[in-house]
This record gives sequence, C-alpha cells and structure tokens, in this order.
Amino acid sequence: MLKNCRIRVEGFGEIATPPGLLFLEVLNARDIDLHNDCGGHLKCGKCRIVFSPDPHHAPPEPLPGDRRHLSPEQIDSGTRLACIHQVREDCQIEVPAVAEPELLDDLE
Repeated sequence: MLKNCRIRVEGFGEIATPPGLLFLEVLNARDIDLHNDCGGHLKCGKCRIVFSPDPHHAPPEPLPGDRRHLSPEQIDSGTRLACIHQVREDCQIEVPAVAEPELLDDLE
C-alpha cells in the first residue's frame, strides 16, 4: 500500500492524501476554492497553486499547459496549475487569493 502524501496548505492546514490524485481534486474535496471556471479541463488557467521553496522538494516540472497559461516568471516562482499536476510527494503550497472583480459605477 502506498504511503499518503502530506500537503501543507498555507492558511488551511495539512492534508493527507494518496499519491496520484490531482491537486485540484484534493483541494476541491476539502472545499478549498481555486476559482477555476472550466472545471479542471485546462481551458481557463485559473487553478493556480504556488509551491513554497523547499530545499528537499522542488516544484513539479512545468507541463505544456503551465507554459500556455503562466508567464516564465510565474513558473520560475513555483506557480503551477492544479488541474494537471498530481500529488507525488510531501509539499507545501499556497493558494493565491483571487482579486474580486471590480464593480462598475452606474453610468447615470
């Protein structure tokens, strides 16, 4: 039997999960909202997570979907899309806050 991986999520605590699940699945199951519009189908690029710097565990290698939706600077800083990366080992991540949409003033 495979050992569970531990994901420490800043502001939410620690999650134990079997390896192989997508980060999006794990976080959604814990009601951690990643603000994705496409339901995990790699169309919107909004399900961003940031891997905390750790000398023992580097962020996963970026995949083509990451490169399509993220800037090189975001990738270099550890940002990845939760809908395409599987939990493989213990890690610490942050779920970036999403800015609220700006409200438009009435044009009266």
